[in-house]
Amino acid sequence: ITNEMTFYKAELSVGSNKQKVGVLLDTGSSDLWVMGNDNPYCSHGSTLPLSKYRIPYQSLFSKSQDISKDAAVPESSQIDCSIYGTFNKTASTTFRNNGTSFHITYSDNTFAEGTWGHDTVTLNGLEIDDLSFVVANSSNSRVSVLGIGLSGLEVTYSGGIAGQQPYKYDNLPMKLKSDGYIGKNLYSLYLNSANATQGTVLFGGVDHARYTGELVAIPLENIYPLMYSVPITFDVKLKGVSFKDKVALPDEVTALLDSGTSLTFLPQIVVDNLIQLWDLTYWDEAAAYVGLCDAYSNQELSFEFAGTTINVPVSNFLRPLTYSNGTTSVNCSMGVIAADRYVLGESFLRGAYVVYDLDDFQVYLAEADFDSTREDIVAVTSTIPEGGKSSSTVGSVPSSTNSSFSTTSSSIDSFSTTSSSTDSFSTASSSTDSFSTASSS
Repeated sequence: ITNEMTFYKAELSVGSNKQKVGVLLDTGSSDLWVMGNDNPYCSHGSTLPLSKYRIPYQSLFSKSQDISKDAAVPESSQIDCSIYGTFNKTASTTFRNNGTSFHITYSDNTFAEGTWGHDTVTLNGLEIDDLSFVVANSSNSRVSVLGIGLSGLEVTYSGGIAGQQPYKYDNLPMKLKSDGYIGKNLYSLYLNSANATQGTVLFGGVDHARYTGELVAIPLENIYPLMYSVPITFDVKLKGVSFKDKVALPDEVTALLDSGTSLTFLPQIVVDNLIQLWDLTYWDEAAAYVGLCDAYSNQELSFEFAGTTINVPVSNFLRPLTYSNGTTSVNCSMGVIAADRYVLGESFLRGAYVVYDLDDFQVYLAEADFDSTREDIVAVTSTIPEGGKSSSTVGSVPSSTNSSFSTTSSSIDSFSTTSSSTDSFSTASSSTDSFSTASSS
């Protein structure tokens, strides 16, 4: 996966003619939707194959407007869809439209709506036949989304359509298991350090070389107990936050582990305490609390969970400011935002190695190891096997700057697709976050 500054991108090839589409990797949602080439929000001539360059920093999403499919989208709201690519379903001989509609709206006022269908999707050389996904014929998002969350969060199940019976389907992680590519509905996420350009998501396996200490199992919290019998989101108990042994979060809260959100959202008391602990000053010009970027070098913010503490560089939570002429300031704004819904986004996840166990409703956490130059990948079929013993039987795996499909000695494959952050200042989260309303019919 590639760091696109405000999100992490995987590349898919969709359909019989393998149309290239870049997608935002999102653990905070569970459905795959790709941009249709008939999206009215795409600027004229921009519904082209995926471009091969990175864009300069910009807000990833534009503001939502009520635009009918027959109305012209104002030029100010149009997006260049060629940057991450679109899908022309009529050009694929294997696409099957099932006629079921889809709609999802995010809290940043972005949305996608379209129709469900099936086709072959290729991820890092692996062809996944008959995968369910949505072709969005209307969306103001700049990028398609690959949701790899729990099946309970699929819009067909939790979308809440009156008169429609909820149901689950095999999303990408489930399909990899049902098709026999992996032995357990589990994947490991390693975003890599803040100055790296590539990270890894490893389906069906764990790379013991990518973390330090022990992997500690943390049960997921069911935040909707009156509606669902099991968790449908990757929420865990966060027992505390501290800086240099000074408490910033005095009471435990429930927080979402979400790769689709760039920033970290915590209670107001945490933000207030960190402003004091980091000696930040409010700037009217930036509408944010600001401090010298290099004042916090080699300092860490500690996140306490049951049985483990993850220490994350403070620099992950600071966002460099840029002047109107494009030059970069020596000052950074604070990237921990006060909110009612608590989310540990990319800024936290860059410091952690996270194993998402969708079968057993738990995650495993450890601190990420950025210095390791080896790989120790094991396939997981039930519990996580120890490393070392089986590492010699792992097939040829390229370095972390490349994607890989690795075969382990258990004959079950673990699938890996292989991040840096130079975010400029933004007052809002610029990635798809987990607050959404969704529907299918």
